[in-house]
Amino acid sequence: MIKSLTDRVGCFKVMKVPNPWGPLTHHWEKRLVNITKNIGTTDRAIRGVAGIALIALTVTGNLGPWGWIGIVPLATAILSWCPAYTLFGFKTCKD
Repeated sequence: MIKSLTDRVGCFKVMKVPNPWGPLTHHWEKRLVNITKNIGTTDRAIRGVAGIALIALTVTGNLGPWGWIGIVPLATAILSWCPAYTLFGFKTCKD
């Protein structure tokens, strides 16, 4: 139980802040709310087409259940944000 506004749990500082996912959040969860665009237009188009193609092939039975992985590139295209790009510091969009 949190006794004050901030407590330390391991190496994370737990802060009591209002957020839609619950009353408690870690500093890294707060960062996920502020997603900055890191995927450019061409990259988005390629990811969107690839994601839709994989999902369509799975729905039609031409590809096994692994085709549902197409949700990942489709979601990153919709959000214009890739967590792997953030992790490695890549950015394909213009500032």
